[in-house]
Amino acid sequence: MAHPAIWRGKQFFYPIGNTSAVCLTQDLCPSEKAEVLLLGCGDPRHIFYTVYTNSTASQKLDFTCCDLEARNAILFTLLADEGAVQKVPQIWNIFFHFYLDKASHDLLISQCRKLVELSSDLDSWNNGPYGHFLRMCTEATLAELRHLWQLYVKTTTCSSSEAKAFKSAYAADVKASKVKSDFVCTSSRAAGPLSMYALKMAGDHYNIYWETGVCSAVAKRPQEALHPNPTLAFSMVGDKFGVHYGTDPLSCFHLAEALAPAIGSVHHPEQTTLKDIFMNRSNVHEILMQTVNEDGTQNHARLAWKLLGQAEKLVIDLDHPIDIAPEQLASVLFNVYLDMFFYQNMARKMSMLKLSSSSIRISGDVHYHRRAYAEVLGVVKRRVVADWDLTMNMLHDKILGDRTLLTGMNHYQDLCCQLHLLGVFTVEWMSLQKVQEVCRLERPLVFRNWKTVPQTVCVVFVIPRARLQSFLPDLDDAGTPVLQCDVRGAITSNTFSCINTVFGTAKISGKGDGKTAAVEEDSARRYGTSPLVVWFWVPSVVFSTEDRLSVVLSVLSTPACVSLFMKMGFDLSLFRADMGDERFVHILRQRPNAVPGSAEEKNIVQVSGCPTKTPGATFVTFDKACKKPLSFTTRVDIVEPEMKASLTSGATPTVNQVSMHSIAIVLGEKSLQLPFPLPIDAKKAKLRVARKSLYIEVTLPLKLTLGDIDPDMFPVIPQGSDLALWNMHRVNLDQCVPFSITNKNALKWFNPHVSCMMSERERRIPEGLTTGSTLLDIKSTLHLIFGFASGTADVKPPLCYALQDKQKAFVMLFITDLRLDLSSHAIVADTWMMPSSPSSVKAEAFRKVSGYVMSGDNMKQLGIAAEERKAWMHLLVAATERCRTWEHKTNCEYRVQGAIPLTFEPDESPICSCGTGVGAEAFVKKYPMLRALAPHVTRAAISPLYALSYMERIGPPQDAVPTKTPAMPAPAAAVRRVCAACGKEGGAPGSLLICSRCKDVRYCSADCQRQDWKGHKKRCVPSS
Repeated sequence: MAHPAIWRGKQFFYPIGNTSAVCLTQDLCPSEKAEVLLLGCGDPRHIFYTVYTNSTASQKLDFTCCDLEARNAILFTLLADEGAVQKVPQIWNIFFHFYLDKASHDLLISQCRKLVELSSDLDSWNNGPYGHFLRMCTEATLAELRHLWQLYVKTTTCSSSEAKAFKSAYAADVKASKVKSDFVCTSSRAAGPLSMYALKMAGDHYNIYWETGVCSAVAKRPQEALHPNPTLAFSMVGDKFGVHYGTDPLSCFHLAEALAPAIGSVHHPEQTTLKDIFMNRSNVHEILMQTVNEDGTQNHARLAWKLLGQAEKLVIDLDHPIDIAPEQLASVLFNVYLDMFFYQNMARKMSMLKLSSSSIRISGDVHYHRRAYAEVLGVVKRRVVADWDLTMNMLHDKILGDRTLLTGMNHYQDLCCQLHLLGVFTVEWMSLQKVQEVCRLERPLVFRNWKTVPQTVCVVFVIPRARLQSFLPDLDDAGTPVLQCDVRGAITSNTFSCINTVFGTAKISGKGDGKTAAVEEDSARRYGTSPLVVWFWVPSVVFSTEDRLSVVLSVLSTPACVSLFMKMGFDLSLFRADMGDERFVHILRQRPNAVPGSAEEKNIVQVSGCPTKTPGATFVTFDKACKKPLSFTTRVDIVEPEMKASLTSGATPTVNQVSMHSIAIVLGEKSLQLPFPLPIDAKKAKLRVARKSLYIEVTLPLKLTLGDIDPDMFPVIPQGSDLALWNMHRVNLDQCVPFSITNKNALKWFNPHVSCMMSERERRIPEGLTTGSTLLDIKSTLHLIFGFASGTADVKPPLCYALQDKQKAFVMLFITDLRLDLSSHAIVADTWMMPSSPSSVKAEAFRKVSGYVMSGDNMKQLGIAAEERKAWMHLLVAATERCRTWEHKTNCEYRVQGAIPLTFEPDESPICSCGTGVGAEAFVKKYPMLRALAPHVTRAAISPLYALSYMERIGPPQDAVPTKTPAMPAPAAAVRRVCAACGKEGGAPGSLLICSRCKDVRYCSADCQRQDWKGHKKRCVPSS
């Protein structure tokens, strides 16, 4: 078990989830088979929404749910039955309501009886009507589900007195579970950027839902809703109503669609009612909500972890071992040790507590024990080329000498025990020879009847239920306290955190070293009457330290457990017994329920040794503190005849970047591709060429972050025959809801939302100054585009945006709609782009419409500096790729030229032509006067680039309401040609007034300067 044992007191049932649905395939390539593993998903909403967003694609979807909730299977099977459309109201009730009407209740019970009949065994299920799409992985899973279905049916066959007691207990549990507060607005986060408008609605609906047990706008339960929903009365948390107190059906859905002004509608979000809701990713809204609710500690964000290119293979590929110097490897592993057990570092703990009150809870969240650390070392041993014994001896000395972890040495015996059990490393005092030597000199009393003493033994500790009973309420209220065992003497105390716990009975057989234990779990678990059985491994020599030892079950001391000190004492002990008291303590050679003669009985899981050093090994160099890898060095033997000839003839090898994780060494007409486990920077490669020995040694610095000055910060990476996006998710634009911009009062949410692209650090940078940050320049340009496109800049939205470098446009953007990317709580501009190119056909097409495009305010010209232009070339590729509904052709320019983007030249297109003109009917429908451009435009999805709340502080701008201009600065090149207040472009030189103080910002009139002064004065720096 690689996680500490946690006291699971108050367990909750999440029958419908507490976050809005997401598309589970949005980070996959369109051609990639979607094999999705859901760990305790709690609700099928994500599956349904994924199917919905993939409705126009041919991607195969395969979901595996690690979830034993029988109600989900009921939902899937009901929807698969004939006539499901007519039964949708009843299906809705069964899934969401606490109380059911007769028709819904009868449908539920009928379906459960049907499922019980079909689930007698796996063969019966698989051959039934649902087995072809709803598969059960194991017989045990099916049996558990069948048991729950039977319990649902049983509620209709019990006696009248039992039925009355069931209804009474159910109602009492529902009432007790409701939050004792007048205002619960958790579900408002489902409205994403419009969360502020959903606060009252969310609070009202929560109260109505929990008081009536049904989704309604009326605070009175319908008379026909009389039956308790049995799917909520029985679950994996027990035979009771255990639904989480924050449950609200609104949380599952995307409320922004109902709150945002719809196309053709002028309704205001503040006027939306609950009826509107039922008729129909940024976490910026989370940040804004925290400014309203200062006591809020939750901040929901989604992270996508990706292994692209050949990285996934390299992580487990032992043909590409990693070579690290023993000294550095020992230091790296020691740093991992300190980080995994930071909660034992009091200085670090105190500094965390000073940050915020929520840090008290976070510092009590313990996720690792010494077994987990030993597992990590086992992986390193299998993967890294090193002198392992030398490395481990160095690491052992560092751990012994450490004084930063206050209780680190209390766990020393546990660590050495786990390293030995996993076959990672055996310290000298735990060797078989040393153990036998100690036992020959003085055999401990617990081993008096043992023929031989092994290096480790299993301690089985039985805690009577009566001794735990008085602590249960306090443990339940302490959140998730961590349990551990201590072996204590008069002068020694050793903590063992890798313990196994189960409520049940332990049957002991045999004596001495032949003693065994069989543990039978109590099906009622903590609600039963059986004792708590705990077992853990201990080095045998521990029993030689003192004659009289005791074993203690205790709670790990954390700030979250302060309330337990008064009841349990300073050491937080739950139960103590003498080591020799066989009523409670048993010392075994093997763990309980171990199969005699099995490899498990021998205790040790042998980890294979370090891989042997080969010429292809990658040598890793770390920084001085051994916290950050700096470079990879690898040697390549040249064996290909033409490459050998080129090398010996004096040809100079070159290094090309193939992907983020791979390079190609080019010699003459031939090349050799080399993969690496992490992103590298081929531009800074250093070569050492051995022409006589015929090898090349290449050293590459790592590129672990996409810095804000890198033009290639939006990588699009070849993945097999497809392309993968590194830091953007895919969207189905046609499934993203467009919203109206005609009512400015209904768009008060827009500017704060877009402005939160900027972190607090970025917002402190004065307007007009050269920042050196390409990312900030792009954000500023995007802020301008969204400000103009939404009309919040108080000017008519232009027809197109011309991004230009040195007065020469390199791309024209036509925005047909602003849409809601619902599952990402973001906005997206449905854009059609036309990059510059030397094509005469395209030039002729533009000539036909140029008179209209360039007249009046139809075109907004935005100046872009050279580095920002290069970044835009990458962004244009990513923006077209993320929303494409077409496939790349076999002669795609990306494949033929082997470059993404295709060019950085301003008069050539960076994107391939595969999607040019595809689906342009929508473009023509919006702009019929631009029909001539339809064959030359490509659809793209352009979104704000939100700052990361887990890396930088983010908050609403000081003036979080729409102003005449977007709150964020425009690129310096653009500012010099337009009025900083209204955006009006200057004509002849000198037509714009210049700020006399900073000499940088310009205005078309004195009125505009006065209106902008409130915001500009904070950033107005006197010109030197």
